[in-house]
Amino acid sequence: MRHSTKEHAKGSFAQHGHFEFEQAHGVVMLNAYGPFNVETVRALGRTRTVGEVQWGFHKPRVALVVFHGSMLMSPDALQAYQEDLVEHFAKVTPPSAIAWVAGPAVEGRLLMCPHFEKIYRDFQIPWQSFETTEQALPWLQAHLPHAPSL
Repeated sequence: MRHSTKEHAKGSFAQHGHFEFEQAHGVVMLNAYGPFNVETVRALGRTRTVGEVQWGFHKPRVALVVFHGSMLMSPDALQAYQEDLVEHFAKVTPPSAIAWVAGPAVEGRLLMCPHFEKIYRDFQIPWQSFETTEQALPWLQAHLPHAPSL
């Protein structure tokens, strides 16, 4: 089943951007359509909670995030993203690794990737950015023991 941050909108302002989630074979896959504001990031946290219940986020897994359009976030959205991860990883087992895919045409790729690299390094989660999904999949496969081929 697919989940979207559009289903969990709350707040004073409309969401800018959205995330769509699905899960298969130990891989949580997200399509991210940016740029993103705080309302979207908070909806991301609520959407993760739904996934926790349905998919069992205590099992070994990796995450693949594919960005479309833009990966820019306002400073307050970036702060909210980090705060949400602190709360989320206190409740569930973090993924074994996270790969982000952002091709050269994705706005803000060079600006945002260093921020996210630091966030995931602070959580001690292997994180890597790639330009294509085909580049990311072997790297993710290496971080998910006993998984079928991706």
